[in-house]
Amino acid sequence: MRVGVHVSIAGGIHRAVERATRLGCETFQLFLMNPRSWQMSRLDDRLAERFRAARQGTRLGPVAVHMPYLPNLASPDKELFNKSVESLRENLDRSDLVGAEFLVTHMGKGEGVDSRARMVEAIRLAWGDKQRQVSLLLENTAGQGREMGCRLEDLLEVFERIPLGDRRGLCIDFCHAFAAGYRIHQREGLYQFLSRIDYLVGFQHVKLLHLNDSLRCLGSRVDRHMHIGKGEIGVKAFRRIVNHIKLRYIAGILETPRKTDLDDLDNLSAIRALMRHK
Repeated sequence: MRVGVHVSIAGGIHRAVERATRLGCETFQLFLMNPRSWQMSRLDDRLAERFRAARQGTRLGPVAVHMPYLPNLASPDKELFNKSVESLRENLDRSDLVGAEFLVTHMGKGEGVDSRARMVEAIRLAWGDKQRQVSLLLENTAGQGREMGCRLEDLLEVFERIPLGDRRGLCIDFCHAFAAGYRIHQREGLYQFLSRIDYLVGFQHVKLLHLNDSLRCLGSRVDRHMHIGKGEIGVKAFRRIVNHIKLRYIAGILETPRKTDLDDLDNLSAIRALMRHK
């Protein structure tokens, strides 16, 4: 398994490559705009080229971009829906510009068939008729508030309906799955969770993993990540996860709590130690 962390773009997006390299990552994730703002300043072509050039001298990959936090692709409010579609379209364009393999998006907030239909329509509108290189990945959620996608059935219903062909996939976050009530901390529970994904849509569509322990208990519906092995999921579970035959060849991103580089280094060391000791 190739592992890495979510890195900052402070000082320019090319700095993300430098940070990932310094941390010893094999893959990494980043935002391509402020994740807590609607403002979308232009991504300079020269900065995108610097990013591609910086990455070309490394073996880093795949690279995943994450959508900002504000968009709600299932919103019934017309203004918010349109702003969310525009944000997704811009992030798709930017992801292609920098050569990222994946763009990860959470499901929208809403309930029922209508909300899922709006999510599908939002993706269709944002994708447009362009020949894109990036793949859009739907991420399972913890189910906090009215967040869709905590039930695999709802997530995969949307996945099957988005008209992107092989440019679509899934990102599985283990903290979110645990918070949603899936017993992935137990051997049998992990087997059932993965088998359910395989049955519903086919495991070949799982393109990325978010390797996060959980601060809160099973079924809490609270999205609070924790350091690997120091949360409610635990060391034994993550040893099974990173060595599982269906998972060990998929890239894994750590989104664990971070104050300094040492936090990222500790979590990378922890996950790699589990990969070495089955």
